[in-house]
Amino acid sequence: METSIKCVGLCHNYSGTIDMLASYLKAKREDIRSVSVGVNHFTWLKNITCKGKPVEDKLSLKGYIEYYFSGKGEVITNTVDDEIQKMLVGKNMEYYLNFELFERFGYFPVGSSNDVAKICPLLQQP
Repeated sequence: METSIKCVGLCHNYSGTIDMLASYLKAKREDIRSVSVGVNHFTWLKNITCKGKPVEDKLSLKGYIEYYFSGKGEVITNTVDDEIQKMLVGKNMEYYLNFELFERFGYFPVGSSNDVAKICPLLQQP
C-alpha cells in the first residue's frame, strides 16, 4: 500500500550489508549501488549493481559459502555488529540466510541472518 506520507527508515545494518556485498564482489564500498525498499529493520535490496553493472547473477548461496570459507568472510562494519561478531564462538555464516532468501525471492535482505530471522517469524522453527 502506498500513501502520500514521505518517510525514511534507517538502520545501521544497511551499511554492514553493503560492506559485505562489496567484500563478496571484490569491490569498493562506493562501487555498490542498490534500491532499498522497506521500512527501518525490514528492508530489502533490489537492482544491486557494482560499478554500474547488475550483479544478481553473482549472488548465490554456493558462491557465499565458497567466499566465506576462503577466509574472506570477515567484514568490518564499524558498528556494534563488530563487537557482537567477536563474542560469537566458532564459525558463524552471518549472511547465509540472506543468500538463501535472495535465491528464493530475488531481493536481498538487509542485516545479518540473525537480524533477518528475528524480524521474520515465519522463518523461525516452531
